[in-house]
Formats: sequence, structure tokens, C-alpha cells
Amino acid sequence: MTSIKQEDAKASYASSPLHTENSQRGVWLLKVPKFIANQWREGCQKAAASESADPIHLGKVRISKSTGKSSAGGIELLLPGSGVAGQPKAFMLRETTDSSAPSFMFADLDGRLSVAGQVKRKYDLAMSALGDQSAVDPEYVQMNKERSQAAAARNRTLQVIDPPKKVAATRTAPSIARGQKISFGNKGAIKKKFEKGQFERRARMEPDKLEALLFQFFEREERWTLQKLVEQTDQPAAFLKEILPKIARLNRSGPHARLWELHSQYKTNTAAGEQ
Repeated sequence: MTSIKQEDAKASYASSPLHTENSQRGVWLLKVPKFIANQWREGCQKAAASESADPIHLGKVRISKSTGKSSAGGIELLLPGSGVAGQPKAFMLRETTDSSAPSFMFADLDGRLSVAGQVKRKYDLAMSALGDQSAVDPEYVQMNKERSQAAAARNRTLQVIDPPKKVAATRTAPSIARGQKISFGNKGAIKKKFEKGQFERRARMEPDKLEALLFQFFEREERWTLQKLVEQTDQPAAFLKEILPKIARLNRSGPHARLWELHSQYKTNTAAGEQ
């Protein structure tokens, strides 16, 4: 069987009849790996270009019958020993079921488009065991190992196209929106002065820790406004209103109106501790 170019085939087959002498002959359709297909294609091309009439030996099909538990039998494809080094030489034919419409094989026989036969069976290739052993062909194992190593190899390289340019360091000042107040305290934080209707979410401390912190502030100053305590403790005002009455009272009139100061019992304890 020889091959011709596609453009020549269109011109040749346009007016030639289809020969169907072998349409009832049964043929096998075999799906082979790419490396076997390339090897067979190369052999056919050499045979077509050669003037020799000797046939090309592509392989041998061996059918063995089952002889009991020791041998299950089957169909085996044996490739010639002169193949590419490192490739497996033995494969098992595994039949596949296909419920599709009948398939036919066509061939170009001496310039005539002919039906080579009807596909009766379809096979895939599977690795063949070594004789009665269950081990896989070591050449096939080595070939798969080399494929895996080649796929895992890193073939990407880094290349500097242009030399790096020196970029002057620039500092951008933070944008200050209207209504914001910047303070430079110990924390170096920027605090916002929120407009009416806005609020700030603060994480609440544990009540015991907040009480201990408030005692420290009242040791520094005797009286505090709620707003000052909010700024110093960084706690929500509503939370401070819950904790403050436990240790302090709010002066509602007099010269110290709206100022918080410790209860008298805590003042006595503080004074006694200082003595």
C-alpha cells in the first residue's frame, strides 16, 4: 500500500470509480502509540521510494491459546528487534467494543481507490508481560521514566533585556481630607476627627484590664472628662460608661460638672497606699 499527495488524490479520485472487490473481507483496526506509528510510516515511505520488491517487516502477530491457570492466552504483537533502541518490543492486543455503524478501510492500490475491507474487530495495545512473569517490559519502564524526567525538566530561562534604571526615591505625603486632624503622638498614628453622624469602631478591652488602666489615669489626674478618657484608652464611649460607674462618679453640678473622679473609698485607699 502506497500513499500519494492529497492534491494528486483529489484529481485522481474525482473521475475514478471505487473498487469494492474486497468489501466483504474482514480486517482489524489497531490503535498504536505514536512512536510505533512513526516507525511504521517511515518504513512504508522507504519501501515506496525503493525499487526493491522485498516486503517490509513491520511486526508479527502471535495468537496463543489458553492452557489452563498458568497461561490465559491472547493475541500479542511482536516488533522486530531492529527497531529503535529503548522501545518495548512486545504488546498485548486488547479488544475494544464499539457499537457504532460498520467501518470500512480504504486504500490506494496502484492508483486505484479501493475498499480494503470491513473492520470486524478493534484493538488497543497494552504492555505485554515477560513470558509467564507479571513484570512489565523494563525497556518500557525506562522509556516512561525518561519521558517523566523530560516533562519535569525546567526549560525556562531568565534574561535581562534592558539594564535596570535607577529610580529616584520619592515620598508621597498622605492625602489629608477636609475634617481630618493629624496628631504626632507617641504612637505616631493619624487620628481622624469624625464629622457628626460618623463613628469609629474600637476593639473592646477586657473589663478588668480597663479598670486597672483607669486607676492609673486617676492617679495621674484627679478628674477626667469622658472624651479625654476615650482618647487615652482608645475604647468606645458606651463601653467606658458601663465600666466607669464601678470605680468613679460623674459630677453633675458645681465647679467640676461633667468630670469623672474616683469614689471616696478608692481615694482613701490610694492616699493610704501613698503614705
